[in-house]
Amino acid sequence: MIPDGLRNPLISLYEEALSEYRAGRWESVGTKAGKLCEVIFTIVDGKISGVYPSGPSKPRNMVDGCKGLEKHNKDHGRSLCIQIPRLLTAVYEMRNNREIGHVGSDVDPNHMDAELLIRAVKWLMAELVRNFATMSTGDARDLIESVTERSFHAVWVDGDTKRVLNTSLKSKEKVLVLLYASAGKAELEQLREWIEYKNKSEFQSKVMKPLHKAALIHIDERRGEATLMPTGTRRVEEAGLLSLF
Repeated sequence: MIPDGLRNPLISLYEEALSEYRAGRWESVGTKAGKLCEVIFTIVDGKISGVYPSGPSKPRNMVDGCKGLEKHNKDHGRSLCIQIPRLLTAVYEMRNNREIGHVGSDVDPNHMDAELLIRAVKWLMAELVRNFATMSTGDARDLIESVTERSFHAVWVDGDTKRVLNTSLKSKEKVLVLLYASAGKAELEQLREWIEYKNKSEFQSKVMKPLHKAALIHIDERRGEATLMPTGTRRVEEAGLLSLF
């Protein structure tokens, strides 16, 4: 088990990276991702050595430190000794040595970097869960998404009740945000209640079906569920729907 002195900053930095991403603060995503790499390196190094330090520490050289883990591959497996360390090296390189903030470019490099980094961070977290909790890749991914749901600040949660805090959003946008904050899936009736849409038939015809037709969500009538599609996820993230204002 990962000790509290490492687990707590791991979760905290992960949540902070997600918050910065949702707020569109692209450069800050890189800062949080870099610090998270240092924590993850400390955890993996402690696992391999059998001795965990009281808190995270930054290796003198991340590249050399990660390469040093590879020699333990036979005893501890490729995930901990090769795959995680090599991705840590890549993320750390992006964090420290990218020329960001170019003026006049048609594509914001900070945004592109943030897209790559946030997905790398999610993979790293899921891989840690899979290794330390001894579960499948799918179960690890689901657990990480549930952590994402708990740390989601644009949606108020009280038991089984959820509300989108940005009241200026339209009904369709609220549905997308709620699905995004619910690990991508929710019951149709739940969604209607959460956005307080009174008319059930209009909710289906004016809100849900257009979203389904636009391939932003998929509606499973048999199960009475809606699932956020990748296009819907992209709409939420790129249209600024996660902002509180």
